[in-house]
Amino acid sequence: MKKVVFALSCIGFLIISGCGKDQLTPEDFGKNYVEKKFSGLGCDLEDLEYTVTEEGTDKAIVEIKGEIKYEDKISLVRQEGKWLLASEAAKPEKTEPPKKAATENKAQH
Repeated sequence: MKKVVFALSCIGFLIISGCGKDQLTPEDFGKNYVEKKFSGLGCDLEDLEYTVTEEGTDKAIVEIKGEIKYEDKISLVRQEGKWLLASEAAKPEKTEPPKKAATENKAQH
């Protein structure tokens, strides 16, 4: 009985995972590739076009054309004559006034 349940589970997994017509096209793969490459950068990738220029049974070439729109603001500081991101700039060291030695404090009391 366990073998039958296991076999049915495997068949169900294969059907769900795309053994049929729902596999990615070369265009879909190209789009996913570009989206992963630019993820987290805040780019607008909507104006890109994906065209299969060559396709065989085992390989394909997808041409990706268009403009990538990007907008951002960065905060810069100049240190030692060079521009740096403010978040990466060296923080100035805090200077504390010198503390009196414990022996000086005892002598005064």
